[in-house]
Amino acid sequence: MKIRIMLVSTLVLACIAASSCAVKPLDHAPAYGRMTPEKDQEIRRLLEVTGTTKTMPEARDQMIAEFRKALPGVPSEFWEDFRKEINIDEVVDLMVPVYDKHLSLEEIKAANAFFATPAGKRFAEKMPVVSAEGFEVSRKWGEAKGRLVADRLKEKGLHQ
Repeated sequence: MKIRIMLVSTLVLACIAASSCAVKPLDHAPAYGRMTPEKDQEIRRLLEVTGTTKTMPEARDQMIAEFRKALPGVPSEFWEDFRKEINIDEVVDLMVPVYDKHLSLEEIKAANAFFATPAGKRFAEKMPVVSAEGFEVSRKWGEAKGRLVADRLKEKGLHQ
């Protein structure tokens, strides 16, 4: 059970990271510091035009569905209340500093320009489908590896 919860948590975090996000302090104070308001705005625009922000509610719901499977004894009301507490904007705020750290303003502007082209729009249109299918593939792979770990631990007499 512990292995499954750890596996689900890891996959959820990987899914969210793969679908792209941003990092502002959790108190929602401006994240500018060394980042200019222009760069912050361009990063948020990039998250929008790539469809990243659109896929976050689905990722949240998938995360909760996986927790429900891993913790079947938890009442539905708990998960409904928990879902209401999850603020998608918080994830976006957490991802902005990640983009800021790894990409220059010029690179972000170039990416935004690409996503304004027909090819970029098509790419962005397909990203949610590709991300969802990628999440499912990753989930199945993770489950298989979790079973493999459990089998190996059992073979070695280390399973608790």
